[in-house]
Amino acid sequence: MTHAGLAAASSAASARPGFLASGDAGQMVWVDPALEMVVAVTSTVSADSQRRGQAIGLLRAGLVPAARRQAGDEPR
Repeated sequence: MTHAGLAAASSAASARPGFLASGDAGQMVWVDPALEMVVAVTSTVSADSQRRGQAIGLLRAGLVPAARRQAGDEPR
């Protein structure tokens, strides 16, 4: 399963878009080949963990932009 927002964000910087594997109870793996980055998220079963919004927001707003800055692909 891919998450279009994350894949689109990655593909803007690279011809090799990232992808998201989404599992049960908030488990997920985000892979960004262009940044050579893999993020694994685990959680306990709860209503919040089922929504995945917090982890995806952290990826979009924090981890991916920081990795791009580190790689020199995005302005500070």
